[in-house]
Amino acid sequence: MPAPALLPLRIALTVSLLACLLLTVPARRLAADQTPLRQRVTARRPVAVVVSPDGSRLFTANRRTGTISIVDPTTRQVTHEAAVGQNLSSLVWIPRTTLLLATDEAAHELILLSREPDNVHVVGRLKVAPYPVSVSVSADGRRCYVASLWSRKLTVVDMRSTAGKASALSASTVISLPFAPRLQALIDSGTRLVVADAFGGHLAVIDTRANHLESVRTFPAHNIRGLTVNAEGSRLLVAHQILNSLARTTPDDVHWGMLVSNVVRALDLDAVRTPASKVIDNCEVHPVGDAWLGGADPGPVVLLPDGRVVLAISGMGSIGLLGEYDSRVQRIETVARPNDVAVSPDGNRIYAVDELADQLSLIDVEDTGEIGRVTLGPRPELTEADRGERLFYNGELSHGGWMSCHSCHTDGHSNGLLNDNLGDGSFGAPKRVISLFGVGNTAPWAWNGGASELEAQIKKSIEMTMRGRDARPEQIQAIAAFLKTLPAPPRISPTDPQAVARGQLVFEAQHCNRCHAAPDYTTKATYDVGLMDELENTRFNPPSLRGVVHRDQLFHDNRAHSLEEVFQKFHHQLDGELPATELADLITFLKSL
Repeated sequence: MPAPALLPLRIALTVSLLACLLLTVPARRLAADQTPLRQRVTARRPVAVVVSPDGSRLFTANRRTGTISIVDPTTRQVTHEAAVGQNLSSLVWIPRTTLLLATDEAAHELILLSREPDNVHVVGRLKVAPYPVSVSVSADGRRCYVASLWSRKLTVVDMRSTAGKASALSASTVISLPFAPRLQALIDSGTRLVVADAFGGHLAVIDTRANHLESVRTFPAHNIRGLTVNAEGSRLLVAHQILNSLARTTPDDVHWGMLVSNVVRALDLDAVRTPASKVIDNCEVHPVGDAWLGGADPGPVVLLPDGRVVLAISGMGSIGLLGEYDSRVQRIETVARPNDVAVSPDGNRIYAVDELADQLSLIDVEDTGEIGRVTLGPRPELTEADRGERLFYNGELSHGGWMSCHSCHTDGHSNGLLNDNLGDGSFGAPKRVISLFGVGNTAPWAWNGGASELEAQIKKSIEMTMRGRDARPEQIQAIAAFLKTLPAPPRISPTDPQAVARGQLVFEAQHCNRCHAAPDYTTKATYDVGLMDELENTRFNPPSLRGVVHRDQLFHDNRAHSLEEVFQKFHHQLDGELPATELADLITFLKSL
């Protein structure tokens, strides 16, 4: 962090020197209790795993502790743990170097790390667009791309290195995206980059030579958690789910996969890169699971040297092996929720990390079985909210293992799609899946406000939407405890604070606060909002406006495609036509919530 400009130069240099020393001090000295980090009783929450080029070490990026754990796969021991950031969200290796890149979602930074035999240390940091969640690196190691979730940005970063030992980072371009991104894949020898929607079914194609957005493609998908190019370089493999708004949450529709299906889709790259074609032209779909054993929440995908696909079936605690021309997925039972996978350089081992259990699983490809697990460190006793989080991501809570709570409420947010369930007491009027961020403060629940207790809504969702067995009271209480820990949606700092202040005055003058009252910008009543669903219902409980900037479609049935349409097309609750300047200020205010 730069020293304040008013400090004397000598003090400023001293502060900077101390900061640099802290970056290189051994991780055990960073612990306040002087206990080596790998011996501390704390949840690490690994979100990514990479393998060194020689296969001798594994590296996990730990979200909660901001550390890198180094694991010897032969001895199955953690050899070191280094503190490098606050809230790590991804980790990649820079080709032909001893350098790694990590993203820090809390510090909004790209972190450059240098690997030593059994340590890593920070050699550079770069501020990027807020909330970075993934990074991809060009084949020559000279450029990388950082996708930032909530700010909807892609930061293009140039890298300079010398003999693979030193490097400098500089942001050259920031590209705005029309959706919240997560995964990335370079195609066409690195001349294009495909960026996937974190919640819905969009793909952005970036021209990396001109650094501009070429096109945005849409296909029936949500919860895209796996993205890579096949061995031949002809297809883009996408692991995702499909929520069918025409299906109902009946036992039959859930059992046969009509409501939610889980797939690995092989998209033809010609169709992906060509805006005039349909992105699903000439694609192949490989189902993950069937009516007797579902495949909830297909996750990251990587390739074995022989071209087979390794797939994390995150909601079902297993790893899948898939031949590109074989629709059958071979399963290997592993840790509770594998959320990232890597393959050894010789292709004989698969490594999977479980964020919720702080474990690393080692799998033998030929024997197709788990051969060991590595615990990243002493783990604290699970709280009720921790147990609820495990249930939230567990597909076995649903009938047949087709879905988890996360399947529709991705990481606690929303896929933004319509679901015809019994949330409002009847079928026939699909409703938008709402975000669960800040849900603990937004009683009552359901679009018609029919649930006064969060626990009642959770029980109904498990039994009537997911069609799981009777939910036990302790399970419901645990999930409720977890949901109540979810914070309000992240705010994106407005570019014009004065416009925000003016927009708030418009908001109050139009009496918007009668239904959307601060601080959560909702109220407990239901109102006739002048909109009718398919069953002629007109009264709805107003959803919170916190985080409305993160919603691509609005109203109970997604009929509005922007905040502008809410007021200009549907004239939602306005006393009259707003002047253009007042409308612009009002929307700026809403986007700041």
